[in-house]
Amino acid sequence: MKTLDIHLCKKLTMLGISSLFLSHLAAEYFRYSNMPEWVTLIQGTIFFICFLFILFWVLTKIKLLQNHFFCKILILVIFISRGIIAIINEHYPLLPNLSDVSYYHQLGLDYSRELLIQGSGIGAAAFGNYFIGTLYLIIGPSPVIISLINAFIYSLTILILIKICSELKFNNYWIVPFGACILPSSFLYIPVMLRESLFLLCAISFFYQMIILFGKGNKDLFKHMIVIVLLLLCTLIRPQVFPIFLLIYVFTLIYYQRGFFKVFSCLLLASIIILIPFSNLTLFQFIDSDLLNLYYFQMYRNAFSDLPNAYLVNIAYKDWLDFFSYLPRFILYFLFAPFPWVAANYKYFMATLDSMITIIIITSTVLVVFYNYKNWKKHLLPAVLGICIFVLPFAMIEAYPMGAVRHRMIVTLMMLPLLAGILPQNMGIPSQKNEF
Repeated sequence: MKTLDIHLCKKLTMLGISSLFLSHLAAEYFRYSNMPEWVTLIQGTIFFICFLFILFWVLTKIKLLQNHFFCKILILVIFISRGIIAIINEHYPLLPNLSDVSYYHQLGLDYSRELLIQGSGIGAAAFGNYFIGTLYLIIGPSPVIISLINAFIYSLTILILIKICSELKFNNYWIVPFGACILPSSFLYIPVMLRESLFLLCAISFFYQMIILFGKGNKDLFKHMIVIVLLLLCTLIRPQVFPIFLLIYVFTLIYYQRGFFKVFSCLLLASIIILIPFSNLTLFQFIDSDLLNLYYFQMYRNAFSDLPNAYLVNIAYKDWLDFFSYLPRFILYFLFAPFPWVAANYKYFMATLDSMITIIIITSTVLVVFYNYKNWKKHLLPAVLGICIFVLPFAMIEAYPMGAVRHRMIVTLMMLPLLAGILPQNMGIPSQKNEF
């Protein structure tokens, strides 16, 4: 078996090296022109086969899935379905047009041709310049390759979610890839040239390491360093989550630490709250030194009024009490918009299906938490607090249904490991087995 594995790895390595070499030759030849469709099709097919083989090999080596054949099949289906959509969509558009896709593509082209860096060194500009631009420089300006990489990364992210499911002691792993497979937002935003896949991988890995670190009472300094590194990676991809994830991490420190470390964590939290308004960091690109300026929130939402189907935009807050009265509606729209009555076209039809599935997932996870309350009560407070810290800022400023669908993907996916406990045999697990 080992000899066969080595033989297959050698073949894959040779295929990969040959593909990269030929792709680089094509990149040099078509540096300042569009690559022909037949070149991108052949290139995309070769990379699709390589990624599929790597994923298959990874699935055969993971001991956690040794006796979960259906689970492996679902993960392969996730990659195959989105990979095929990525290839077809490049030549015959299946998915709705997204403005960010053309923006990232242009950033990548400018970097690969002139090493021209546009924008800041983090966030969307960094993704377009360094990630897409570097790949374009090496293998040519083929968006389909970026989309295939996104589909592959999404498949790896599901493996992290299954590990979280294992930490919760739920054995129905197949529910996690099944939910991730049918999620309509994953068809809209994964097999295209967006940063969603990379962010989801880093963010879900961040929360997984948090579960390992605090759920088991692990005080290993190295584990804290891993969490911090993942936090910085998430910030590099999507800077607006930095204060959110940092607050989640610090609040969790305060909750689980004792003695000197609890005092230190409290002082760290106070320092963060004081420094954020006066630093160059921006939260959602509009909150800096005016962190408590209610007018900013109002004007930011009003700016969405020209977008189709924007929600809760032309509203005015008299005071903070009036503003807080809108929070339940903001949260409701963020988690479940667009509603069925605004599904006026294909784009919104897919998003509406996503909202329906999200309703089912969240309702089911609430039931699972209810049945396991006694076993999880030690961890419920930081978990609920973490969800609130993440959801509230996005809900307060998001006013576009498609933006809500994109930004809540991580919330929906993080619910899937809990959803695995909805089957009867997972209800009411003994407390000694449920200490994740």
